[in-house]
Order: sequence, then C-alpha cells, then structure tokens
Amino acid sequence: MVSHYDHLAITFVGQDKYQEAADCWSEAIKLDPLSGSHYSNRGRALLFLGKNEEALEDCKKAIELGYNAGYAYVNLGRAYAALQNYEEALINCNKAIELKPDSLCYCERGKVYEAMGDKENALKDFDVAFEKGENNGIQANSNYINKTMSHDRKSLLDQKGERED
Repeated sequence: MVSHYDHLAITFVGQDKYQEAADCWSEAIKLDPLSGSHYSNRGRALLFLGKNEEALEDCKKAIELGYNAGYAYVNLGRAYAALQNYEEALINCNKAIELKPDSLCYCERGKVYEAMGDKENALKDFDVAFEKGENNGIQANSNYINKTMSHDRKSLLDQKGERED
C-alpha cells in the first residue's frame, strides 16, 4: 500500500501537482512513519509549494531517521536556500555531492553559489552537472534540471560578458 502512494506521488510531481504529491507522501508517512525517503520527498513537494519551513522540517526528519541518501541532503540544501540560509544550503549540497555526485546535486550547489553571488563556482558546478548528465544518461526528471541549468548558465555567462558560440 505504501508503494501505491509513492508511485502516485511521483506521478503527481511529473504533472506539477505538488499538493497532491505532498498529500500522497503524508499518507505514506502514516503507514510507514520511519521511512526517511517519504519525508524527504514530501519536503521536496512542499518546497515547490513555497512551504519552506515545513519542507525544512521534513528534510531534517528524513536525515534524523537515517535516510542518508544524497537526495535527502540536496533537498535539505534546497530548503535552506529557499530560506536564504546559504551557508547551511552549501554544507548540505556538499554532503549530497559526497554521497551521490550526480548532475542534480551539482546543479543545486551551482544554484546556491549563484544565489551567494559566486558566479565562478556556479559556472563550474553547472559545467560538471552538464558533463555528468550527458555521461550518465539523463532521466526524465533531469531534463527539467538541464533546461534550468542551461538558462542559469547562459545568464551567468552574459553577466560576466562571456558568450558561448
């Protein structure tokens, strides 16, 4: 039954129905309250809804429950970034990269660097994310990340006065 809610929530995320996704993960949490992945995923959905404080609590709870996955830390980093606590966001994005050095984790850290005004490191992370994405066979959810990253990277290059051909 828990996997039903998980699959349904993932479907809702794919349709940008974040409240429905959060509701599904809430149901999954009721059935399996010790699953950190449910808290992490609900936290991510809450971030999309702008419920940043609630998201932060869910992401912390996921890690407290022992969900020591890269995405738990990247979601926690996103929550801190949404609350403009960039130091904590960076710490958690670094931990995410340590655990799972994939394109998503580098992209999110790049966004934190950008928010901090560190365009050099943001560009480096976006470049690594592009490279890792191309080398690892980007999944559907990463297509959105690459579009966002491409826009962010172009914007940063424009600000620096550099152009790509």
